[in-house]
Amino acid sequence: MNNTVAHGRITAFAICGMSLVPAPAMGPSLGGWIIDSFSWRWVFLINVPIGIVLTLLVLAMIHDPPEQVAARTAKLRAGLRIDYFGFSLLALGLGCLQLVLDKGQQYDSFSSPLIFAGAIPSAVLLAAFVVWELGQDDPIVDLETGP
Repeated sequence: MNNTVAHGRITAFAICGMSLVPAPAMGPSLGGWIIDSFSWRWVFLINVPIGIVLTLLVLAMIHDPPEQVAARTAKLRAGLRIDYFGFSLLALGLGCLQLVLDKGQQYDSFSSPLIFAGAIPSAVLLAAFVVWELGQDDPIVDLETGP
């Protein structure tokens, strides 16, 4: 790693730290003032202007490398292909797993027919998803590429 990249990371961590340190100190006070002055519902809306400003800053300051832009443009010209079957396997498998994890404690885990009936399809669907994605040329999740 060269010095420019290391310096950029150090600067990014410093800026992130400067924004994270005052938030826990200011958050409760600001939240209390908003609740007293307006309504508790307005506490959730404080993130909207912050999100808009951050989105504009990201769009202005962060750009994709030229080779990624060229690859994306070439893919769009060739026609966007989506692995619908892989997406369906993933969505159904994670949906069943979510049911098992959410309701497992409430229904006494695997002693409940509902939880057992959710765990089996979840395991089968997610295993099928992995096998399917490893055999695809343009997978929805590239499992072969490492970090």
